[in-house]
Amino acid sequence: MPRHLDNLGSEDLVPTVNRSATPDVSRVQPADWSVLGLIDGRRTLAAICQAAPLTERDAVASLIRLRDLGMIALPTPKPPPLASGARAHSGIRAARTSPPAQPARTKADKPQEKPRKGAVRIPPPKGWPTPMERFSFDPARLDEAVDLDPEKRRQILYWHHHLEAVDYYLLFQVERGADERALRRAYFALSKEFHPDQFFRRELGSYEPLIGDIFRWIAGANEILSHPEKRRRYDALLARGYKGEWEVERAAQAQTSRPEPAAPSSNPRVATPAHSSGALGAVVPGVSERLEDARRLMEARRWRDALNVLEPLLQPTFHPRVAVAAARCLLELGERPEVADDLCRRALREAGLTQIDKRDALIVLGGLFERAGRLEDAKKLIGQALRLDPRNANLKDHLERLERNARG
Repeated sequence: MPRHLDNLGSEDLVPTVNRSATPDVSRVQPADWSVLGLIDGRRTLAAICQAAPLTERDAVASLIRLRDLGMIALPTPKPPPLASGARAHSGIRAARTSPPAQPARTKADKPQEKPRKGAVRIPPPKGWPTPMERFSFDPARLDEAVDLDPEKRRQILYWHHHLEAVDYYLLFQVERGADERALRRAYFALSKEFHPDQFFRRELGSYEPLIGDIFRWIAGANEILSHPEKRRRYDALLARGYKGEWEVERAAQAQTSRPEPAAPSSNPRVATPAHSSGALGAVVPGVSERLEDARRLMEARRWRDALNVLEPLLQPTFHPRVAVAAARCLLELGERPEVADDLCRRALREAGLTQIDKRDALIVLGGLFERAGRLEDAKKLIGQALRLDPRNANLKDHLERLERNARG
């Protein structure tokens, strides 16, 4: 027969997380969060006590505290069956009376509808490199046949892209001097937003690993910010200009690795710009690493991902090399040709631009004119690019194709 755990009830009861709770997180102790993470709607009280890194007494105390705060719910045990021949009521049965008349409920009295499970509950984050309204979403991902609201799809794609672009404080949307209570409140809000349980039994497609990545990142950030010593080391890392350990590792790898040569474009109408790694010295530190990341994505023909890396680098300082790379992505995606044109022309007006950079800008402009059917203008621009790089076989082939198309 199942035993009872204090006043929780039978050990075979299965608790669930109450996602709509707004508890006083100042009363939640650090051990309670580890117990809360074990509650998945399948484990019994006994299994949770056994899996928790605590004594059974401490685990039960955490469960009681979480229940009293409304953060978890326990099923109501069924009353025992009546003994044979027993009567449910004794004495004289009370006369039936009609319930008192209730006043008509007005629209204002109606309880507000709770957000649907898996819906967007928090506002778009502030202070991130690319505002959500300017973020370039992949139309194919937005149109994927999954059981997610359009707003939720955008939120997941936006958050997943920015995981490495912001520090943990920006991720939690708190000040760097935030106290423990503010951090717990932020973590609890994000857990309700991205916990995999929010999407239980839903068709998620390619969004499923993204949701898992986001939640693991949030949990990792909470583990560091909620631990005084780990937070102190993390703050020291921020003071050195890094957002996290991943940037330290990337910087170390950049010291020992060299960029691979660019692969030729699959678009036969546009010559592929060949970038020289030596020219990166003109880009300020911090931007050059992100530019190299974008170029690796471009080599893999991941134009959308590369564009999302490049666009935040254009503000507040204009970097010509970044502008030309962003224009190339727009050309390959067939989007916003007027923006790509403006970026290339602004880059060509910058003083100190290398011949390789000028050539790349002219190639992109030539591709834009070719897309617009202005073949003569495209020939002039590709011809100028060829004069800057006379041995470039791709440019020679591109110019010959333009001349044949213009004659035909």
